[in-house]
This record gives sequence, structure tokens and C-alpha cells, in this order.
Amino acid sequence: MRRLVNRRFIPFYFDLFPGGAAADREAREFVVKVRPDLGGMGVATPPILIMSPLGRVVAEADNYSTEDALYERLRETLRAYPTWNRPSEEEVRIEREAEEGRIDSLLLAAERFLDLGETERTRAAYERALAKLPPGPERDRAAYGLGHALRLAGDFDGMERAFARIEGRGPWAEDLSIERAHARFSRGEFDELREALAPYQTRPPATRGAEALYLLGVARFHSGDAEGAKSLWRRIIETLPEDPWVYRSDWAIFDLEQGGRRRLSTLDERTPLGRIGYMKRKNPDLAPRGRRSGS
Repeated sequence: MRRLVNRRFIPFYFDLFPGGAAADREAREFVVKVRPDLGGMGVATPPILIMSPLGRVVAEADNYSTEDALYERLRETLRAYPTWNRPSEEEVRIEREAEEGRIDSLLLAAERFLDLGETERTRAAYERALAKLPPGPERDRAAYGLGHALRLAGDFDGMERAFARIEGRGPWAEDLSIERAHARFSRGEFDELREALAPYQTRPPATRGAEALYLLGVARFHSGDAEGAKSLWRRIIETLPEDPWVYRSDWAIFDLEQGGRRRLSTLDERTPLGRIGYMKRKNPDLAPRGRRSGS
């Protein structure tokens, strides 16, 4: 998602509270001018505002959206405002070279198409690259990229076919496990998800450890082991405090322990991270899910 944001948007973050550590008076005045309801005290956590260059709010996304949900909101905005989606000179060059069959440009084009949510163009670029690449790490990387793109699109059978083309499985074992874990989560296969991720409880993956433990916690919760789930989520907070999954873990714990209290402020009842709640929002990963078959 960072690539898409950097290519098509100008992100900025600040604290609406005037006395906050990231307070910005001019930015606050700018936002409150178009959204006066955000200027008071004790307001709910503001949404992510997607604004035009002239300062008009054209779309919003919930502050606690998943990355995939926010990603799709940004793509919807670009589809609604195509003049904001003009490719740079570099992107035009890469796409031209990809059409000519240059492998490195095909891979870069596939990443751009993935960012823009163009699944078929992503698939086509990766397939052309795979047809040209000899066996080896670069070809395996392309096969993984294709499988990851298809998983995001919900094509889990296609994901598996792409992953089957990876010949050097060792370096990709952890990533493949976690990609498949997301597919199992989407299908509501929580027993299988718990079994597949169980080895990571004692030895989490080096690069996606918090993600794996969070999903294992979700699997435990949906299998009836809420205490075991909370134990895993607390472990993420205590041992991996810089990982983005720490916030979703904190939210899940708060939802289970304070979910019955739906006030804007929880007063002295803070979350494990010291936050004063999630402003009446419930973590969607804990919502009941029926088992679904893959596509």
C-alpha cells in the first residue's frame, strides 16, 4: 500500500488535540474547516480523510480499517477521479518496456498493476515474466508475487497454482505459510488455521512473526480458546512493540475485555498499550464467521 500512497497521494499525520505530541495548529484548522464536527473535545477517533488538492473531502476510511480495506478505498477514489491516476513518466517508460518483454520492467509493471487493483493485468505481467525467467530465485520471487496478488483478489486456487511453481521452497516457507493462513482465515477454516500456525507459537517467523501470532490468536479465539488468544496477543505487544500488528492485537484484547462498554472513553480502563479504548468500534476479526469454500 505504501507504493500506491507514495505514487498517487500526499499523506500527512497529525494530532487533532491541540496539546498532543503531534499537534499541528495549521493542519487542525485546515481539517476542522471542512469537518467542523472534528473540532470539539472528546470526539470519536477521526476517520482517514481523502481530500482533493483544493481541500475538499472526497472519501473517508475508518481509522481502524484493515490495510486491505483502506487500500480498496484508495483505489475506489482513483477510479472516481481518474485525473489523479495519471502515470508518471517513469511508469509510462516501464509499461512500454514491459510491452516489449523486458523482464525487469514486467516485474515492476506487475507491482504497479497490483497497487492499482488491476488483477488481470497483474496476472498477465507476472505470467509473461515467468515464461521468460530461467529457474532460480528471481523466477521464484515472481511466482510468489503472482500467488500473493491472487490471494489478495480472493482466488485461492490460483494462489496455490502459483505457489506450486516455486522451486526453491526453503526461503519462501514462512511467507507461503502466512499467505495460506490468510486464505484459511478468509474461508473460516479456523481449525486448519490453528494447526498450520501452531509451530510458530514457540518460534515465530523472523520477518512476519507478529502477523503469524496474531492470526494464530484469531484461530484460537474462533475455536473457543479466548484466553489462549489473549495470551498470544499480549506476547506480541510485549515482545514486538514496533510491529504494526501490535495495534490490532491490542484492539482484540480490548474488545474481549471491555467490549461490553460502548462509551467513547473508558476512563481508567486502558488497553495494554495505554490507549483509552477504540471509540466503540469492534474488532471485525472477532466477528462470527461461517466456514466458506475457496474460489
